[in-house]
Amino acid sequence: MYHVGMPKRLLTLAAAIALLGASCSSPPATGYLPPPAEQPPLVAPAREQNLIVEERTASSSRFLVIRQKEPQVKLALIRPDENDPDILLSVPGTYTSPQDTIEGYVVLDGQIVQQKERQGWDGAIAFKDGGVDIRQTNRGRALTKEALADIAAQGASLIQVHLLVKDGTPQHFKEQPPTLRRALAVMKDGTPAVIESRDFFDLNAFAALLVELGARDAANLDMGSWSAGWYRGGDGRPVPIGYPHENAKRQTNWIVFGE
Repeated sequence: MYHVGMPKRLLTLAAAIALLGASCSSPPATGYLPPPAEQPPLVAPAREQNLIVEERTASSSRFLVIRQKEPQVKLALIRPDENDPDILLSVPGTYTSPQDTIEGYVVLDGQIVQQKERQGWDGAIAFKDGGVDIRQTNRGRALTKEALADIAAQGASLIQVHLLVKDGTPQHFKEQPPTLRRALAVMKDGTPAVIESRDFFDLNAFAALLVELGARDAANLDMGSWSAGWYRGGDGRPVPIGYPHENAKRQTNWIVFGE
């Protein structure tokens, strides 16, 4: 299995911030991110038993895995409030465009918000009644007007994504630079999980490692300088995950685990 370690040369922090600030979230950011030794500890106790926070290892690489036994997952287009005790986790969803709009089709709670396709992406995440359905879309061709209308009629939500894993099989991508990665996954037992790497990977390596970690289906989420998220710790306070950066204020969509 292909594994990418830390690059031999790292930009200085000042130069990195300038580089990341000039970039947008699409395509995935590949600028400086702190090496694992500089990152905060992976695990803090979750406030609720329904939120399971674990450090997992696959092929000698570390991952943060946050699962829900009883799924209450939804899409949000308004920034989740860290002070809302009913929100247990919030992470960025799909990519944000240079114009600060969501990339691809968007349906929210039964309303078609955006019908502009992100061409070439092979996946979509549908959210309904707290559950998650990660779909293969035949490079977007399955997301017809009729399909979007059907999703809306069910009161569901949807975003377009890069599909990483389907039915336990990792998908394949053209070569691209490695970076830290995050995915929304449905595990083999049916529970939803957010999985975040602590090492640098390209999408092919990351997808293969997600299967090793037990993912049945998985979709790529926004990372790089857009990756700031949080989950609620044992003391009720939000525990930061991802990389804090000023681009976080430009995030446009979030995946939320609720009570």
